[in-house]
Amino acid sequence: MNLATVFVERCRAFTALGGAYVMVTPQNWHFLGSYSKLRKSLLTEQTWNLVVNLGPKAFQTQMWDFNIGLSILTNRSPLDGQIMMGIDVSTAIMTVEKAVWLRKRSLQAVEQAAQLRNPDLRISLEEANKSKLLEQYAFSPRGIVTGDTEYWIKYFWEVPMPYNAWRFLQSTVESNQLFGGREHIINWASRGKGMLRPGLANQAYDHDGVVISQIGKLSCTLYTGELYDNNCAVIAVLATWYICSEKAIVRAIERIFNRCTSMCNQGKI
Repeated sequence: MNLATVFVERCRAFTALGGAYVMVTPQNWHFLGSYSKLRKSLLTEQTWNLVVNLGPKAFQTQMWDFNIGLSILTNRSPLDGQIMMGIDVSTAIMTVEKAVWLRKRSLQAVEQAAQLRNPDLRISLEEANKSKLLEQYAFSPRGIVTGDTEYWIKYFWEVPMPYNAWRFLQSTVESNQLFGGREHIINWASRGKGMLRPGLANQAYDHDGVVISQIGKLSCTLYTGELYDNNCAVIAVLATWYICSEKAIVRAIERIFNRCTSMCNQGKI
């Protein structure tokens, strides 16, 4: 548990019974699997009044240039049918735009107990549906975290062929395309030894699938089984290209991915 999330528990502990506490924190504890127990505790023992997904650039200071959320909870058990209000302005690019959206957009209302039926008990401003999850048909292991990009990774034109110890490395793309993000190679002479998280047991390798960039517009490209870096989310099922390349699915997953980009880059999911 990181320091920011510890403050969530401390705020709860300092609040008198029936009192409310307001928190401006990174959004990671709203959706990361490692915080599911914390979410279950708060959802069953506290009343959720308001959730605001602010996203990056929510404040006019550089120190807030990462994914931020505002939460207002009351230190008492929720009533039956408790309604949680919320608004999502995380996709607005600039601080001024977020401020306009906060004033003009309507609040969404969802049942607090419904959050317990979400995958990993993630906090969502949309009602969960009963459709099957993609995880039943695909898997998406974490990519390589070298810990020293300059040392381990080069562009393919920087190293004379044949590469011998070097392997091709899949990375991100700026727009949807069938074949992209393949400019890099990685020194695999040690087979990952010395890297921070080499992901040697990655089950996606040698499978076909789709790469979704975890930064920017969540653009996607085809995946053909190579090593890949942690800026990518690989979904190892080829048929998912037709889903991921559609704007509808991009908007759906963006509400999750655009709040955890910084965490992904740190190798925490």
